[in-house]
Amino acid sequence: MSVIVPLKYRKEIPAFYYEEPFFAYSFDAMDKELLLHQWRGRDICNQFFRSQATWGIVVWESMFKVEKPIGSIGERRDGILEAHFFTLPFTPNVLTSIANSVSTMQGAKAEEIFDQQIIRFIFQLEDTVNIERLRKIFEGIRPTHALGMEAVVTGTDAIPLQVEALSRYHDHEYLFCGDFYPEDDLEGRIYEESLPVTTIEREHTFMYPECNDFYPGEE
Repeated sequence: MSVIVPLKYRKEIPAFYYEEPFFAYSFDAMDKELLLHQWRGRDICNQFFRSQATWGIVVWESMFKVEKPIGSIGERRDGILEAHFFTLPFTPNVLTSIANSVSTMQGAKAEEIFDQQIIRFIFQLEDTVNIERLRKIFEGIRPTHALGMEAVVTGTDAIPLQVEALSRYHDHEYLFCGDFYPEDDLEGRIYEESLPVTTIEREHTFMYPECNDFYPGEE
């Protein structure tokens, strides 16, 4: 199997070197070193962002004076963000940022209920919220005039609901009360027929059927 110089380097060398192993291996090694250098550069840049820091997370923790950091990298990043919020003022914008930090959809709102002296956080019905972490951060910056917080959800006024039900029809000729009859996978004596529906409980009961009558299984 011949070793070929990568296409992007061929224009830099004569054509008779294209299948020369020395050049092929040299350019391949250079490619790997360049990729490693790029990866290291991106890795260093990531340490300057709290949400992406890994081995540099200890610097962030020392900056925000996080005491005894424990847990996974993700949990330690959350701890740094909490420590950052603890240094901020108690304002509507900060409260909204706190709510969005514990929200998946990040469309939360914060409003003050003056007559109750509480803060109300409003989330979407489809959202996923870490209420425990929200309360922890809120209590860390809550001033004395704010008595507490509450979290509510809001959604659309109407939710479409589709209900499906199966119905069966039995047409028996010369059927007499108490007679035995087979029906595919069911068999027994006819006494009554009922059809329950999950949303609204309804029953249709036929007692003592008469000969050759037709009985539908739905309204």
